[in-house]
Amino acid sequence: MHLHEVLFGVPLLIGVLLVFGAALGLAGFESDVETSAETEADGEGLGSVLGLGRVPLGVVVMLLTLLFGAAGMMSFAVASVWLSPPLALLVAWLSGAFFSLYGTRASSRLLARLVPSVETYASAKIDLVGEPGTVLVVLGPDEVVLRVVDRGGAELRVRGLTAARVQPGEAMLLTHFEKTRDAYRVEQLTALD
Repeated sequence: MHLHEVLFGVPLLIGVLLVFGAALGLAGFESDVETSAETEADGEGLGSVLGLGRVPLGVVVMLLTLLFGAAGMMSFAVASVWLSPPLALLVAWLSGAFFSLYGTRASSRLLARLVPSVETYASAKIDLVGEPGTVLVVLGPDEVVLRVVDRGGAELRVRGLTAARVQPGEAMLLTHFEKTRDAYRVEQLTALD
């Protein structure tokens, strides 16, 4: 077995196993925003760029491993025709890293748009307007994920849009639901007092 087969084949195999695990329901790909909140509290790190907080961690890992392994294998096959094996391995590793990072970023953004961002099992989305929430994750300068408890006592995670600079743990009020963006306009509770 050659070094390039191990370097790119193992991540590719792990990614394929994660896909089968997800298809069979064996892998836990439920969204756990609180886990990503602990690692990416500022919303500007690598996890935020890759889509943590928007899609489950398991999906991000699956995309990273599949894309790194596949891009590395293909790049090595092409580069080894013209370059020496060590140089071809370096080119394959760099292209695998590049395609896995940017491919995961693009794929997670697409998945975040396709997967519902609001968990509403007991309430209609409009029913949450006027409810308080707590910021779990800051996704960007104007976007947050909040924990909200609806009138039925169900704990929900919703996407909020705000003009204020906020930190995880701050109390917010859901003031308006924007149907086109599938998100809530939120304001700081202290600003309303």
